[in-house]
Parts: sequence; C-alpha cells; structure tokens
Amino acid sequence: MIEERFKYGIRLRHFFPQDILEGLLDLINNPPQVDQNKIVPLNRMVDGEEVPTDKKLGLYSKQTNPIVQRATDFCTKYFHTHKESIVVKEGNGWIDFDEAESPYTMNGELQTTPPQCRYGCHQDTPSKLHTLIIYLHPQDGDGTIFYDEMNKQKTRGLGGEEDPWEINSGYWMGIDLERPYHSYQNNTDETRWIFMFNVGKKKYI
Repeated sequence: MIEERFKYGIRLRHFFPQDILEGLLDLINNPPQVDQNKIVPLNRMVDGEEVPTDKKLGLYSKQTNPIVQRATDFCTKYFHTHKESIVVKEGNGWIDFDEAESPYTMNGELQTTPPQCRYGCHQDTPSKLHTLIIYLHPQDGDGTIFYDEMNKQKTRGLGGEEDPWEINSGYWMGIDLERPYHSYQNNTDETRWIFMFNVGKKKYI
C-alpha cells in the first residue's frame, strides 16, 4: 500500500491485498442482483445541460456478500491502526475489535453508479467521521473532484481538483473531521464500481 497526504485527505494506491481485490473484481464481473438502490439525486448531461435522472446508485452489502465483509474487515483494522484515524487519536486503537462494545460504526459496501450519471457537489454528513473510497471498475474512469468551496448559489464547487482514477486506488477524507466539498461523474458507458467504507460514532455512546 502507498499513502500520500494531499490537500483534501490521504490518497491511496494498491490498497486491498490481491486476494480481496480479486474477490471484489470477481463479483463485479459476475454481479448478482443489487441488495438495494440508494435514493440520492443523480444527474445526466442532455444537450450540454445537467438534468435530473431517475437512475439510482446500487448497493451490495456485507450482509449478503462475503467478499464485501472481508473488505470491510480489512478496512476496520486499517482505521483501528492508522495514526491519522480518529479511532486511534481518541485512544481506541486496535486490540481486539468488538463490534458490540465499540463506540464506532464500521460500514463497508460495494456501490455502483450507472453510465453517464453525475453526483453533484456536496459535503458528507457530520455522522461520517471518515469516508474511504477505492476505485474498482472500469479500467479507465472518472475520479472524485474535490473543491475548496461552493458558489453562493450552492449549485457548484469552486477550485476543483480531480483525484486520479486507478484500479485499487482512491482516498480517504475526514482528517481532523474536515469534510471537503466533492462530486463525481461517470462519463463512461460502463457501470462505475467503487468500494466505500464509512467510520461513524454510535449515538448511544
């Protein structure tokens, strides 16, 4: 694994071990029916303009896909041992992670975005302490675009920088609870697949 600090978080390359990566790619090449569709506002380009679309993000969960559980377990340990992780900074680093006793939630999923769809500029909700994204498919795709701020109309980001798309690479954000503005698009004719992992805090703790 290669890590690099950049303006909006930590950039990652060669993130998953080869066996987990191959398992995720096997699922992508032979996808089952999605576990659920996520209700978020996607757009598409029509005659040079962005217009809403009724297409949805797809989700494959760890509950029904063993390889997603393995990827989630790998990320769980990563965030319990990384010095920049809020888990470690709060003194709760890896010993023997007990999901029932932990004050944190650790959620991993495979997520799909339909071809020619866009997810507009936004910030993650405060409940997401860390968000990790690993690019998986297609071979050539569009990475996440990060912004310094939103325009006054809250319609687009300003000062954009695109994170480069590369298989088994990506980033995580939420360093010191910073939540950068970001967006992404899938300008290819293939479904965009990523692994997403979120660290949260249990409300009752």
